[in-house]
Amino acid sequence: MTLEQLRIFAAVATQLNMTRASEMLLLSQSAVSAAISALERRHDVKLFDRVGRGIALTPAGAVFLAEAKDILNRAQQAERVLIDLSTLRRGAIQLVASQTVGNYWLPRQLMAFHTAHPEIDLSVEITNSDRVMEWITTGKAELGFIEAPVTIDGLEATQVGTDQMVLIGPRDLGPQIDRATLMRLPWVIREEGSGTRAMLLEFLAHYNLTLSDIRIALVLPSNEAIATAVSDGLGIALMSRLAAGFLGQSPQIAIRPSPQPDRALNMVLSTQRHRSSAVQAFVDQIKAAPDVALN
Repeated sequence: MTLEQLRIFAAVATQLNMTRASEMLLLSQSAVSAAISALERRHDVKLFDRVGRGIALTPAGAVFLAEAKDILNRAQQAERVLIDLSTLRRGAIQLVASQTVGNYWLPRQLMAFHTAHPEIDLSVEITNSDRVMEWITTGKAELGFIEAPVTIDGLEATQVGTDQMVLIGPRDLGPQIDRATLMRLPWVIREEGSGTRAMLLEFLAHYNLTLSDIRIALVLPSNEAIATAVSDGLGIALMSRLAAGFLGQSPQIAIRPSPQPDRALNMVLSTQRHRSSAVQAFVDQIKAAPDVALN
């Protein structure tokens, strides 16, 4: 049984006239008659009786008509869903982002997309860069944003912005940061897998240091927790300039520039998975926007 056969049966049952049904369906009368005959033969049931020069539904045909109409209505609804999805009148996007880009760069992009496409549901998970790449690879999320290079095959990265790193510490932190100071003061650092931790390794390498050369007081899972710890005098930390920006007016906190070059903020997509119309629209919006430094 096919949807086309159901459509033909419903038209004939409604019109109770083969000629009018065939005209309505833009089919030949023989094609309509053949579809009805095929249904009756396949299921060994009589759907229509000939009454005089016309036709009438049998009791079985009347029961079947209700079911056929219900199936056709559901098929129409399913088709409307596909149309809505393809034309952005309906849909959802699961995004995942690392902390800095997710908390400080992405919200403005989400608001712009929501304004343009209010019917698209946006869901965002904030985690670290390694997990972002894992989620995109496994299909748990469709679109990701990280402040680290892509290190997994099957992913493509597009730079969407830049960020700068700064060192934050107590207010008596001198204007010039030297190797001895970095070794003497306690550190508050991010967990493994975060883009900020990767940048810390680069920062230390600039001073010919490794993690084993510094005093690690705390390992914390978020920029906010690190900023609070530093504000409470528990040590120094390396973090995004934007993440540290709200501390700039605090008399307890000093912010010093890092010698590192700006780091790229990347949009991450799978090269092996289908992109929905909603995801493609979000990608197009991001690519159309100018490269914005986080400052």
